[in-house]
Amino acid sequence: MVMGNKETELIPKVRATTPIAYALKRVRDAIKNEEPFVFTRIGDGESYLIRSHLFGEEMPKKREKQMFVDWQLPTDLKKALSEITAPIFKGMEFSNLVGLGSSPTVNIPAYLVPKNVSVCAAGLSQRIGDPNQLNDLLHGKGVAVITNHGDTLEKNLRPFVKNLNVIHLDHNLGVAEYQDRINNLQFEEPVVMWGYGYAKDIGILLRDRLGKTCLDMGSVLDAWRGLATRGCYRGVPGRSDFRHCVIYPEKV
Repeated sequence: MVMGNKETELIPKVRATTPIAYALKRVRDAIKNEEPFVFTRIGDGESYLIRSHLFGEEMPKKREKQMFVDWQLPTDLKKALSEITAPIFKGMEFSNLVGLGSSPTVNIPAYLVPKNVSVCAAGLSQRIGDPNQLNDLLHGKGVAVITNHGDTLEKNLRPFVKNLNVIHLDHNLGVAEYQDRINNLQFEEPVVMWGYGYAKDIGILLRDRLGKTCLDMGSVLDAWRGLATRGCYRGVPGRSDFRHCVIYPEKV
């Protein structure tokens, strides 16, 4: 059933109630102890897909066009919404920690995130994404980075990380295809950092099967490639300043 805007506004929304300092400590401890753990980010893209699927809301045309390119969304998006939102729902339900983007663009019904899942600001990924601090964060442990832009990212990141394994996923894999690839991976590194569009279940799959500590880095992977794809990486006034994440800045 498609609900009107007034009806959907009455639904309680998820709020970030976990302080960022506590969330950062939680991540550091999980890495140090090699704990099976997942941090998953939910931003405006995921929010638009969820609300389109649940309530029939239209996405802003500019953002929709960008997501078709960046996330390789299916041409018939309405027909595919059930399939591509399933990994997002799974990420919210089964993660240890969820990072929530800022409102009003991120507007998630509270019933989608269980009360036992901690929720902090999505900016946690930028706070742990300073390349100069990665070795300290990792406690010398190896990290596997899963991305669809492996070559440039590996070249830029390797000087900052001692034990790095970059795992490339093709850009245009569907849900069943990327899940099959993830479910067949075997690697030694105890820490996983990933970013792959709506594939918010990657951390869940690797934590539950291999016991990995998994961190959804989102657009930080763009910054590590030298691409300031968000205002926070360009020092835009009024935005959080995360220019420290960018390696070899380029004009985009």
